[in-house]
Amino acid sequence: VGGGEDASQGQIEIFSLNRPVPRAVKSLLLGSAVRCLEYVPEPSPNEDAGSQKAPSGAGAHICVGLDDGR
Repeated sequence: VGGGEDASQGQIEIFSLNRPVPRAVKSLLLGSAVRCLEYVPEPSPNEDAGSQKAPSGAGAHICVGLDDGR
């Protein structure tokens, strides 16, 4: 979840959904308000058939668009 009440700062809350009741995992303060969040899924096996194996830790990501363009 992302947000920001004014343009000077923003915040992202990360939740664990792997349990019956969602649990807050981490809160990050940002230098600008959050404009959008975009889920970028892990490539399917068919999409990267010719590429090398991704390093550990690589996978699905969430990209954050900030009000200041970063």
